[in-house]
Amino acid sequence: MKSYAIYDHLRQIDGRMENLREFDKSNSRIWWKGLDCPKNFPFARDRVAERDISAANELPPYMRHCYKALFDVYEEIEELAIQRETKIFGVDYAKTSMKELARAYMEEAKWFHSGYVPAVEKYLRVALVTSGFLMLSMHSLVGMGEIATKEALDWAANEPLLVRAASIICRLTDDMAGHEFEQKRGHVASAVECYVKENGAPKQEAYVEFQKMVTNGWKDMNKECLQPIAIPKSLLEGIVNLARVIHLLYQDKDNYTHSNTKLKNLITFFLVDPMRI
Repeated sequence: MKSYAIYDHLRQIDGRMENLREFDKSNSRIWWKGLDCPKNFPFARDRVAERDISAANELPPYMRHCYKALFDVYEEIEELAIQRETKIFGVDYAKTSMKELARAYMEEAKWFHSGYVPAVEKYLRVALVTSGFLMLSMHSLVGMGEIATKEALDWAANEPLLVRAASIICRLTDDMAGHEFEQKRGHVASAVECYVKENGAPKQEAYVEFQKMVTNGWKDMNKECLQPIAIPKSLLEGIVNLARVIHLLYQDKDNYTHSNTKLKNLITFFLVDPMRI
């Protein structure tokens, strides 16, 4: 039985959180060890065009593992949808968002290797995609069942204000929290470096301006959630909750990259040693 089916089976039979936590921990460990990221993806933190699996042979060895892992995920989702006799068109939306992310990563790679530092506006056109928020949103919607209709997926794919505001929050909080460390290890210019070069200003000024944009992003999200919209509330909540996670990760420092501190403690508290109710 596939992992998603096992999870659903557990959820239906027994809703007790301790069972789900134990399953999540063991299943995630099996999946993560199978990828062997330290060996296959040494450039990644330890934690494409439309083709089939045979196209992996055209890629460098380190990319073949990544390609196959992604291909297996989409194949498993499609198989699960067939088993449940549900619609699978949502997988195409997820694939499209992943391809857009890959293209944006390629653009950033070109900037990095050429030493190019774009203006903030041009940077954000690419960096809002590489924040991964739209991709994560589309993938989360695919797993929400019948309420994730074609109309809802079309709405999200067209980057409505709610999704764009959340992407701005994600990108700018990430950049402000982690740009200094990333520049030391070798990374494309962040929004901070772009602002400093474009305006000849100190980074503190960039922080002030970007914090204003983040604050306005939260205002836009609140506004979108309060006004009538023909999208199920649970779908909107999923997008808002993802933005909340980003806020948690980057509110004081880059807790995602340096995960062996605050983030480790939070995960331990909620999943490893949860409070009994």
